Amino acid sequence: MILIPILLLLVAEVADVQAASGLVFPQSNCKIKCLNGGMCAFSFENPAIHSCICLMGVYEGDRCQYQVGDDPAKRKKIEQEAEEQRRIEEARARERQALDAQRQREHEWRRNEEAQAVERQRQIESRNQQDEELRRQEQQRVQPSNGGFDVSPAEKARQIEMKRREEEIRRYEAERKRIEGERAAELAQRAKAEEQRREMEREYQRQRQQQEEEAQDEQRRQDDEMRRNDARQKEEQQRQQQEQLQREREQNTREEPASNGIQKADDSELKEEDMEPDSPSEYWDYKSNEAEKPKEEEEYWKEKSDTDESAGAGWDQTSVSENVDEEVASETTTQEAEHVEPKDPMTKLIEEAARKTAEEHDIVLTEDDDDHSDDYWDHSPPRRDDQVKDSTNIVDPEDDYHEEASKSDDDDSKDDNKREEEKADGWMMEERDKEPDSSSSLHYICLLATTFYILF
Repeated sequence: MILIPILLLLVAEVADVQAASGLVFPQSNCKIKCLNGGMCAFSFENPAIHSCICLMGVYEGDRCQYQVGDDPAKRKKIEQEAEEQRRIEEARARERQALDAQRQREHEWRRNEEAQAVERQRQIESRNQQDEELRRQEQQRVQPSNGGFDVSPAEKARQIEMKRREEEIRRYEAERKRIEGERAAELAQRAKAEEQRREMEREYQRQRQQQEEEAQDEQRRQDDEMRRNDARQKEEQQRQQQEQLQREREQNTREEPASNGIQKADDSELKEEDMEPDSPSEYWDYKSNEAEKPKEEEEYWKEKSDTDESAGAGWDQTSVSENVDEEVASETTTQEAEHVEPKDPMTKLIEEAARKTAEEHDIVLTEDDDDHSDDYWDHSPPRRDDQVKDSTNIVDPEDDYHEEASKSDDDDSKDDNKREEEKADGWMMEERDKEPDSSSSLHYICLLATTFYILF
């Protein structure tokens, strides 16, 4: 199914080309080698010119050696491979031509040898005829004119036969020596030709191996060059990134002291403003305070005794001390927030694992924002009884002053006792009530389980 569209494209391309050319049949008679399924075609104007028809939209090139969309580097590599293949084919063609020429010479030499052998045989037959004629003439010469014989005919025949045999033996030996010499020369020539052929084969193998080694060396050199270029580019990128990070770090380092100086200056100004003592008239000038009070309150406080005035003064002092303590605590918290030490990577990993475990098991983790959540002592300011009542019950500002006056005596006595206890022990050393916290215990268990899971 996949080949059908490809064949249709090829047929369409062939149909377009057939207007001016035709397909070579069989394809093995093509004068060029078409790659990647290309078909060989010839021109009607000049049938000796062959070309390749490539699959439209897939391959291109004079021999369909390029794929459409290939990068120039890949095409260059294909051209180099094609050039190398062409050199190898040319070397093989030269070798085949040399072998064909050698075979042709051997064939010519054999044909000449056969012609020479036929000529020698003809010469031998001609000499035999001449010898026979000489024997006949010699026989006629030795025969007397009167028909008589000086010697017996048998003796003459025996002598003639002996001479003929000796002559024949001499000719046979001469012929044998000549044939043996020719045969030895032929064997030597054949051995020489075989040695030359083997030498040419060895030379071809050596050249081919050398070409392959050169191609491999060139490929390795190109690969090494590409790796070096890649490494050089990576090093350059890393160097640029490091320089960028260094510049950013230096810029942050230059900006941080300035920002810290500005922040510290602002903080110092704020602290000076916060720590600026109020005018004594706000806390200790009772006359000015009484002057600012409403008329009804002024009449009410005139009826109060000296004890009430001392209790009010103690309350003002306590309020001032509480305000000062709160300002000191806020300054300490701000300084600690400015100098927060970075967490350890293992601690971050454990906290992240605990958070993921809590999310997976739908566990709500409670985080205490107090910096002294794990301390032994209670750092919260002391709370008065009237403050506890105020936190639980909202007091209406329109309450009757007489109800407040009725409770003032008890509050004053309790305040005096509280201040005496604070002077004796100090409210900063009050021990916190440690209540079991189920969420913190579950948090600790989750941390342990996650740590063991990660480690093992």
